[in-house]
Amino acid sequence: MTTIATTQQPATLRASFSFYLPATSGPLIAGCAEVADAVVLHGPNGPKVIEAMRRDGFSGTALFDAARYERDARPLDPSAWFDSQHAAGADRLLTPGRWVPWDPSGDALRDAIRIERAPAAGSGDATMLLAIDSRWITKGIYMTIAALRDVPEPAALVLSHRDDPLGSSDAVNNLLGLTRSVSKLTFLRSDHGAVGALAFGAGHASVGLRPMYRHFVPPNVVAGGIPNDRTPRVFVWDLMDWFSAGTIAGWGASRARIVCAHNCCRGESLARFLDARLIDAADLHNRTVLAFLADQILDTPAEDRRRLFGRLCSDAVERYGAMGKLSMVTQPKRQLLQWAQFV
Repeated sequence: MTTIATTQQPATLRASFSFYLPATSGPLIAGCAEVADAVVLHGPNGPKVIEAMRRDGFSGTALFDAARYERDARPLDPSAWFDSQHAAGADRLLTPGRWVPWDPSGDALRDAIRIERAPAAGSGDATMLLAIDSRWITKGIYMTIAALRDVPEPAALVLSHRDDPLGSSDAVNNLLGLTRSVSKLTFLRSDHGAVGALAFGAGHASVGLRPMYRHFVPPNVVAGGIPNDRTPRVFVWDLMDWFSAGTIAGWGASRARIVCAHNCCRGESLARFLDARLIDAADLHNRTVLAFLADQILDTPAEDRRRLFGRLCSDAVERYGAMGKLSMVTQPKRQLLQWAQFV
């Protein structure tokens, strides 16, 4: 290995936001880099993709998640992984990643930290990456805080659950305890809840545009979702959550606006994304609106970010209910209700 040092002060260790993306589409990566502080590419091919893009003039900030925590992932030599990230101009280096199953004794987390830190310990630069069962937040928060607080290097976490890692009734409060207690935390492969963590002091938040990158499903667990609905998932600002285009198209009059006033949509209805030919336009809408949300939070003084995010969520909760028909009632998810407490 030649070096594991990148920049002295990585941009993504300051309060910042990125999109988490597959390493497959150069135009998508470039488009997301224009509206976010950075992009995070999934998989071991990410550095090669960015290297090629840089030869063509790409200058965006990038991080790389090798995702070695995934089921059936092949081992990856940490030294070679560090070198490939460095060659691609990574803002900072991430370790290959390790899955941490729930263990009430706390040993699994402590062992994972020891093993994942080993190749980069003492560098003061590499970020330890762990994918953790959401129960480390909901049931084992004190063990999690104690274990991570002793790590001198930055840490990046991927929260894992079959559906919503922050859906449990105490998940958000515990997550905020973690961000207050452990500095320089990064949350990768998340939904818009990562922006909430950013509002409460996390160092970096990375939101996935595609459903599979908005949380990680534990190995040997079947993912949740909407059965028999393959229409695009669309972020609805007035409701501060994601809904399928098929669901949106079935709504009638409601307190929530289902139009988007940003330049990506110019006042058109979000129901138009029911058309499968508009998948790229749906991606454009999602990244435009989420970048706007993150920018609002980051452009607000740090001491006021919590209340701003809480107010946005509280206002959204008030718009739920009947969606044009008394039989069609949409309820806010538990994650949103938890964020709405912090007005």
